[in-house]
Amino acid sequence: MHAARDLAAALVAPWPTWRIAAPDEAGLLDLLAGAGPSPQADLFEPWEPLDLWRARVLWPDLADPAGLLAGGVLEAGVAPGLSEWVDRGRVGEERLDGDGLRAVCLHDLEDGDLLIPDLLREPAIDLSLARELLAAVGSLGPPDRASAVRHRLTGRPGVLLEVAVADRDPLAERQVVIDGVAEVAARRTLAPDARWWFEAGRMFVLTWRVAPTGRGLPDDGSVAGQLHLHAGPAELHVALPPTEHDAAASSLGQALGEIGWQGSRARWGRVDGRPAFLACWEGPGETARAARDVVAAHPHRVVPGCPAGLEPDWLGVDPAFWMSADRTVVRWRCGLRDRDLLPVCLPRPGDAIDRRLTDLLAPLGPCEPVWAGSGALRLELPALDGAAWDAVVRALCALPEPEVGPVIPVAMRDRFTVLLTRLDLSVETPPAWSIR
Repeated sequence: MHAARDLAAALVAPWPTWRIAAPDEAGLLDLLAGAGPSPQADLFEPWEPLDLWRARVLWPDLADPAGLLAGGVLEAGVAPGLSEWVDRGRVGEERLDGDGLRAVCLHDLEDGDLLIPDLLREPAIDLSLARELLAAVGSLGPPDRASAVRHRLTGRPGVLLEVAVADRDPLAERQVVIDGVAEVAARRTLAPDARWWFEAGRMFVLTWRVAPTGRGLPDDGSVAGQLHLHAGPAELHVALPPTEHDAAASSLGQALGEIGWQGSRARWGRVDGRPAFLACWEGPGETARAARDVVAAHPHRVVPGCPAGLEPDWLGVDPAFWMSADRTVVRWRCGLRDRDLLPVCLPRPGDAIDRRLTDLLAPLGPCEPVWAGSGALRLELPALDGAAWDAVVRALCALPEPEVGPVIPVAMRDRFTVLLTRLDLSVETPPAWSIR
């Protein structure tokens, strides 16, 4: 009944995912081979002898969706960093199903926090849709409301429903809301994947529209360059031919291991201006030139690795990089919390270098000297689109101040917060990191 809607939702979702299963490993590999090379596939070996072998393929080749559906299921997936934590058992899930609607409430099993998507409210909503949703869940009027939203990172459009509930019979009351939303979703072509959460006597239900994504945050790698050699950890990202990915990665890994580089979680990103699935190795920035020599035959990039203090979150971080001149601007996106990470900043007295930088950056936005594990200058910018952000990246990376470090972190929310690290100011203890 909902097959056409579900397929359309998966095809326009930011992270389309193909899931397949087979009784044994050979059968699973045959299904994968039938869909063409998929080096990004995650294979899950069963715990029990009678359980199925399973695989998950993020961003499969969507040229033949009918062929994918013949062997598995296409669905709207989640960010790679969140998938990592789900696979490792850190994410708890409470699921409520309606007719064709699968709504999940996610929370962090480590600290108990709700995991709520990063949303922007849109100025207007389809009023007829809002009325249908509110009527379907038995709303009695304000403060209940339905708002048009979009996901800040990807631009995926959605509708956020907020409903006051008595909370005397939580499961039954929440199921009534989900059933009402499912009824409207079936006739108004809302996607089958939904999120819900409960706060302060109100239930929130986020449903996604089956529509192309709108404006999201600036994309990875829209400005190209190479990382200036630095003393911190680095990552080497290599785009390998999909048909030869595993063999080539194994061969390169052996050579890189001899100079102290180790394989790490694969990434999605841009190399030579094109998005690609990237084999990834970690090593010291001082030996990046030697590592690049090993992979010189393949498109590649060297980017900053895990910064000090971010190690506990690093497994689920989805970074984005913009390189120009001899500096790199980087956004550390926490896949678990769906927010950008930035060191906690404390004010500090400014000096002559801060004043020179502030004079140069005054046309972009206000600056403030801070401690962020080491001395830095914090720059606040308005939220920017891709083209404007590219111009800012070039300006930041070309600053004629040798004491500005080669790695420039940014957090993108209602405003963009940029940290220009000072190389001449002593490094303190590793910074504490917080979501922005």
